[in-house]
Amino acid sequence: MAKVLVVDDIEDIRVAISDVLLEAGFEVVGAADGIEALAVLERDKISLVVSDVNMPRMDGFELVRAIKRRYSRIPVIMASSADGPTVKMGAFSFGADDYFVKPFDSEKFIRRVYDLLNYDPAH
Repeated sequence: MAKVLVVDDIEDIRVAISDVLLEAGFEVVGAADGIEALAVLERDKISLVVSDVNMPRMDGFELVRAIKRRYSRIPVIMASSADGPTVKMGAFSFGADDYFVKPFDSEKFIRRVYDLLNYDPAH
């Protein structure tokens, strides 16, 4: 099964997103910010990244840019409580594959993860 990296500086949110992914059958690893996330990407085989936007040390925009530069094939979903068009467009301009506003619909989120990983849960 695919391993998903969940990056969020708020532990409760990181755990909540991780729980949704675990329930869908994914292996999950967490990181509190972009610096930790890059360390995880160096040591683990990650299939997809879910990242918050606003984090200390390295924000989500810097992280997605670094991921797309070093690991261009790894899809990135940005997830933030910010719902404005500027933040969404910023996420896509830095290379995000999708953007979800927190809190989000878990079923839609998991369907999008399946799509980005070309995974059919029926098989």
